[in-house]
Amino acid sequence: MKENAEVKGRSGAVHNIDMLATKDEGIITHRIAIGIEVDEKPIGLDRLFDFDDKAYDSSIMDKVFIAVPGLTREAMQFAKRQGIRVFEVSQL
Repeated sequence: MKENAEVKGRSGAVHNIDMLATKDEGIITHRIAIGIEVDEKPIGLDRLFDFDDKAYDSSIMDKVFIAVPGLTREAMQFAKRQGIRVFEVSQL
């Protein structure tokens, strides 16, 4: 597990991922991007979209997003469609 990991995307851009977990199984290396956002109000679609975009460009399909205090309704719907596993403060 690496905090504040820099990952180069297919676009050539370098992305900062809050935490990057890697498991090498010899033939395949699994990578999990973990995003963490803390705010006074629920996290909106724009910040979740930015996280998903970084992961997509970096070819990371497994995504976890920790949202404190939580996500807006629209952001939660987007997370479900994109296969992002979300943890809100009520679950932690």
